[in-house]
Amino acid sequence: FCTVGTRFHSTSIPFPPAGSSANWSCNGLFGGTNAPCIAYHTSNGLCGTANKIYSAADTSFGTGTFCAGGIQAPATVLFPATGSASTWTCSGGTPGSTVSCSARHAMNGACGDATKAYPQSATSFGADSFCASGTKSPTSTSFPAIGSSVSWNCNGSFSGTNASCTAYHARDGQCGSASKTYVYSASSFGADTFCSTGTRDPPLSTTLLFPAPGYLIDWDCDGLYGGARADCSAIHEGASPINGVCGPAAKTYTSVESYPQGAYCNTGNPNPPTPPDPANGSDTSW
Repeated sequence: FCTVGTRFHSTSIPFPPAGSSANWSCNGLFGGTNAPCIAYHTSNGLCGTANKIYSAADTSFGTGTFCAGGIQAPATVLFPATGSASTWTCSGGTPGSTVSCSARHAMNGACGDATKAYPQSATSFGADSFCASGTKSPTSTSFPAIGSSVSWNCNGSFSGTNASCTAYHARDGQCGSASKTYVYSASSFGADTFCSTGTRDPPLSTTLLFPAPGYLIDWDCDGLYGGARADCSAIHEGASPINGVCGPAAKTYTSVESYPQGAYCNTGNPNPPTPPDPANGSDTSW
């Protein structure tokens, strides 16, 4: 206790507990000065159980303690909002160290309203957001082409979960070249296609037979990513067609000739059934 002099203390000196000190004096000899002495027992600051990451579902510190050793500052610590942190210090006794502590509140990533199927007419994401929560990755995302999709992630913070998100750009179904009227002499679809865009219903694994004369066959072309469905049909003419041919009534008349001079049509039926007699200097048609 003393390198020189006589220790003075009313009782024995117990070893100080952590974070405290013990005092005594060393009295000088023959009128020498007295020396005050002190021994410190270091107490380092130590974070408590609240120094951790809380799940996104947590709403309070629960039974967590702020300091396992030392003095907490500030005295009041608010529970952090989702995706943020609250900090405090635990100060040790002289000359102990001070530690910084933090409670982090996890935030799960969640897709925004851009995660959907856009109609074929859309040209941009508009005001839609990519992430309802979390950090978007990659930072830049181009609007998908018609009939395609783009994807991104919304990454959580403080060990929160990540969300995978996708935007689709619809493509409407469109009938192919087989959706038409085939002449009476046709016997097959030939090289015609059923759908120019979209997916055929019934599927391609089901054979569509060429319709008999006077009949038709139907199918659908389903759009992609919620695109509109197209109703398609192939019609096979029921009889050999007859071409209309004008009759002898179709001529230039003199002012004294009677009208009509013969039938209106050699083949086919006149429309209107009785074309009017043209006035002098004019004409009539059917």
